[in-house]
Amino acid sequence: MTLHHQPTLDLYISKLLCHNILLEVIKMAKVKYGGGVADMRNAFAGQVHSRNTYGNYIRQKVSPVQPRTPRQQQLRVNLTELAKRYSTVLTDEQRNAWINFAAANPVVDVFGDTIVLTGINMYQKINQIRLLMGLPILDNPPPDLSVQQPDSASLSIAYEGTPPTLKIKVIFAPSPAPSGHRVEVWATEPMKPGVMFFSQKLRLLTISPANQASPYDITDEYIDRFGTPPAGTKIGVEVRFAKESNGAQSKGLRATAIVPAASGGS
Repeated sequence: MTLHHQPTLDLYISKLLCHNILLEVIKMAKVKYGGGVADMRNAFAGQVHSRNTYGNYIRQKVSPVQPRTPRQQQLRVNLTELAKRYSTVLTDEQRNAWINFAAANPVVDVFGDTIVLTGINMYQKINQIRLLMGLPILDNPPPDLSVQQPDSASLSIAYEGTPPTLKIKVIFAPSPAPSGHRVEVWATEPMKPGVMFFSQKLRLLTISPANQASPYDITDEYIDRFGTPPAGTKIGVEVRFAKESNGAQSKGLRATAIVPAASGGS
């Protein structure tokens, strides 16, 4: 039997849904029950339960100081305004349409199980991405959640030009991005080169303009977010396509690269 924790407050659910955007929301552990506890994820009782290629593991939960950057604050404002709009501006007919759309388009959770979002969750999920792309809010659900996926993705970190300047670029195919799609890049902070598993370190870095061609230079966005990465550290990225018309996000492809030393450096 599989049990899923189902929050009862829409605001709490919406914060959990925004995990893929904010990644700083405090989450309760999710447990899959079998004969005993078969799987557990996220934070519980001061511990973080997760899994990698080698199996389940537990680490101590560290609660960093919550940064309050303008971008994070804007994301929270977006969620709050979308929840308010869903409750006060949309008609009953529109809300029912979102409920039916969510039921017809289940999503996959952290365990790989298929779950159905609430109407408000789906409304926020789609419109948060559209707002990040600078597009207007959809008060009626789109016809579907179709989206094209990247065929390949890699990361280039090199010093270019005279004087040599650090450049961080994502290479993807097809190029340019398919019509009506943007390139969505998630990235990690500089990591130790031996780090192999970095899912929990990925942060949404940027969404490209329309018709983005490869390579996509993300240097400025990366340094603004994480600072200049030291030589010898590793950076991980995940590249997705996001479709403008419906706010759908494709599955991501991941890549890593080591930051080289500057020309003439040791």
